[in-house]
Amino acid sequence: GGGTHCFGQQACGVLSAGTLDKLSTYVAHNYRLPFRLTAEPANISFVGGTCYRRIRFSSVDGQVPNFGMTLFLSPDTRFLSKELFDSTRDPVAEQQQRDKSLLNRLVRTAAPALGPLNAPVIITVFSDFQCPYCRQESKVLRDEVAPFEPNVRILFRNLPLPIHDWSRAAAELAACAANQSDEAFWAVHDFLFKHQTDLHLGEILADTEAFADSIRNLDAPKFRRCVQSHEASKSVDLDLAIARDIEVTSTPTLFVNSMRINGLVSAEQLRTLIRELANRPPTAANP
Repeated sequence: GGGTHCFGQQACGVLSAGTLDKLSTYVAHNYRLPFRLTAEPANISFVGGTCYRRIRFSSVDGQVPNFGMTLFLSPDTRFLSKELFDSTRDPVAEQQQRDKSLLNRLVRTAAPALGPLNAPVIITVFSDFQCPYCRQESKVLRDEVAPFEPNVRILFRNLPLPIHDWSRAAAELAACAANQSDEAFWAVHDFLFKHQTDLHLGEILADTEAFADSIRNLDAPKFRRCVQSHEASKSVDLDLAIARDIEVTSTPTLFVNSMRINGLVSAEQLRTLIRELANRPPTAANP
């Protein structure tokens, strides 16, 4: 067969399990990670018909479920690089393609949304209900950006971090509300952040289920069944998978269209970006 992939496999050396272990150990040490890494064969691919390889490293046995790092390996297996530039390609077109691909991954699956369906700017926020900085960013988005910016649509994605004891439970609660309506989701979203410092793992279910009775147009019994059966667990896992895919490991992380911003962002910064991006050609269809 003359396919590029087959040719690459035949012409390029095979990576032994020992070599992969050495590379994984090197990367973990180089980045001073407090956990071990692995590079599964399914996460290794050749680049453009060459013997360069794209390798995705993850934590052993999924101990840190939202961690992922992609590096490029030279054909002689000596050099690792975070980026690999193809000088035969138009860099502007390449960047546009990367931006389009990233935005498509962000909006491909359903997420709770706020703002006009066809808005030219999409802000995707990866958030953790137990994270104090996420609470601050939520107020910026809800109170200072969404009400005044007709050109923006906000998408929420759960990224409960392992360091927090009730953020996963909170994420499933919010996802259960989102299963019914965006309006119900944002009501639960606001409740969880408002009471963030008061909530504890033992109380979060009872407190939020009691609050559910006051949410307009929410089917409270259906909501409680969803919570008790962990029906929304798959929805949270899907958000975690998207985060792993695009290497989001901290909260809050925002994407303004395809522009990544780690940490807190002010309303003024967001408004400036929204107005600039609203005048650019769209890079993907809106969800």
